[in-house]
Amino acid sequence: CVQHFRGEGIPVRYLSPVNEPVWKWTGGQEGCHYAPRQVRRLMRMFADELDKRPELADLRLSGAENGDIRAQADLFEDMEEKDGHIAAELGKMKTSDQVLVGFALETNDENANAQAKLKKKNFDFIVLNSLNDKGAGFRVDTNKITIIKANDSKEYPLKSKTEVASDIIDELEQELSRE
Repeated sequence: CVQHFRGEGIPVRYLSPVNEPVWKWTGGQEGCHYAPRQVRRLMRMFADELDKRPELADLRLSGAENGDIRAQADLFEDMEEKDGHIAAELGKMKTSDQVLVGFALETNDENANAQAKLKKKNFDFIVLNSLNDKGAGFRVDTNKITIIKANDSKEYPLKSKTEVASDIIDELEQELSRE
C-alpha cells in the first residue's frame, strides 16, 4: 500500500495499522475491536517488520503517539486505564496544522451517526462506508462512500476500492492545500 501511493507520487510518512482500537465498549461498535495489549503487540510487530525493510526506513508508525514505539505502548496502557478512545484523544490533541480523517461503518442512521462521530472526535472529515448498497462493503472489490464534513457532504457512486482510495486521497489533498 505504502509503495503503491509513493509510486503515484503521494508522499507517505506515517502508517497507522489500527482503526479505532476500543476497549470496555458497551452497546456495540462497528470498528476494530482491539484491546490495548493487542495494539501494543501489533505495533511492535509492524515496527520489527519495518526494521527489515530498508526501502521503508523513513516510514513511521502512527498511533496515539508518533515515533517511539515504547512510548506509544506506555500511552496505550495509560489510555486503557482512563478508558479513552484513541480517535477522540487524537482529536483533543490535534493542532491547526494537522488534518484528522475518520472512517465510519454504521448499521443504522448512517449519516446522523457519522456526523456525531465527526463532531465528537474533531475530524476534519469522515469517510462513511455503506453496506446498504449491493456490491459495497466486505468480501467485494468495490465500495460506496460518502465524505462528510461539518457543513457538507459528497456521496460517491459504487467504485473499485482503488478508486475509492484515490477519492479519499484527493479530498485529503484539498484539505491540506487549505492549510
